[in-house]
Amino acid sequence: MSSNRDLVVRCPFDDSIYGTCTSTTAEQVPASIARARRAQATWAAAPVTDRARVFRRLAALILDNRDKILDTIQAETGKARLSAFEEVMDASRAVRVFAGSAPGLLRPRRRAGAIPVLTRTVEHHRPVGVVGIINPWNYPFNLPASDGAQALLAGNAVVLKPDSQTPFTALLLAELLTGAGLPDGLFQVLPGSGAELGPALVAGVDYLMFTGSTATGRQLATACAERLIGFSGELGGKNPLLVLDDADLATAAAGTVHGAFANTGQVCVGIERAYIHQSVHDEFVDRLVALVRGLRLGVGYDWNLAVGSLSSAKQLATVSAHGRPCQRQPVRAERQCVVRAPRARGRRPAAHWNSERQRGLCRGLGVARRSDGWHGRVGRRTAPRRPRPAAVHRAADGQRPAAAPDPRRRSWATRATRQ
Repeated sequence: MSSNRDLVVRCPFDDSIYGTCTSTTAEQVPASIARARRAQATWAAAPVTDRARVFRRLAALILDNRDKILDTIQAETGKARLSAFEEVMDASRAVRVFAGSAPGLLRPRRRAGAIPVLTRTVEHHRPVGVVGIINPWNYPFNLPASDGAQALLAGNAVVLKPDSQTPFTALLLAELLTGAGLPDGLFQVLPGSGAELGPALVAGVDYLMFTGSTATGRQLATACAERLIGFSGELGGKNPLLVLDDADLATAAAGTVHGAFANTGQVCVGIERAYIHQSVHDEFVDRLVALVRGLRLGVGYDWNLAVGSLSSAKQLATVSAHGRPCQRQPVRAERQCVVRAPRARGRRPAAHWNSERQRGLCRGLGVARRSDGWHGRVGRRTAPRRPRPAAVHRAADGQRPAAAPDPRRRSWATRATRQ
């Protein structure tokens, strides 16, 4: 029996209960921030090389525990294992790169003085204090690992508010950080409602990193501006792809498929529209359709699935609403692509797209002609149906191979001061 303060996490594969954890209240947030602030004072005094050593160990621990991380990510988000693998490898690579770069980036630097010869200026990087991170459900491990690593390497403490759908992935990251040697209190996870915890977090931290919707980002930026604290937002996008007349079409088509359908299309930087030069349009569409037809849709922990489940029944309803106008009135659909998901045996997954919804959308891509010789394509993305195996919270080690990572990332949470 769960209490009112229990946060119930459901698996998108079949809407079964994956687990429950205690939800943080708004009244508990100030105490967590105060604890982080006490730990941060000692951490900021440590040499950057000592901090970097912790994150080199974290990068190795991520690889050593990849199966456990993959299973947890999939159970909470429903993404395909290959998409989860990209996330895990990206996190390990990014953390290792940040650990290697931090000592050089954060060292004091001589600058030209106001009066040459007579004055001297030295630039120092000081941590801001306690950094709040509000993270979405689509990348529950990579984003807090990379954002948190940068803030912690710069000498800050971190208080993370994960999405209510993915608290166990965030708690697993905290467990790995402890195993890497991060001192107690420096990285805290506060599961719970964003509407309840967001204002309390903004009221107490010294800097806020938010990844999520543009509407919520505006509200948080305004609240941070009222307190005159720093704010960084990675918000939603409507991202175009250009295919010019001299493009390598095989590469362009493959890149479009990955850019549009990775993580079941649930990516803020995913391709949602493309502009194709008229001279290469037909060949490009043929190549694109052939690749999309070859995508294997399904749910489960198999490596041979390319597109997994949508993240929730709520997300399914949102995508369905996007698709209905395209089905009622397609935009001169000159190509038709039907991607059929495997026939389900047993229960129907809770967040899937069936082949009838996909019919005629070319995975939702309608074609429009323009007088300037370009074609515009508008994208919507879908996900599959197929039965899900039993949820696995702790996977056996050594069952799945590793692969080359591919990193990214963002700015350091520091402020520069001059003396």
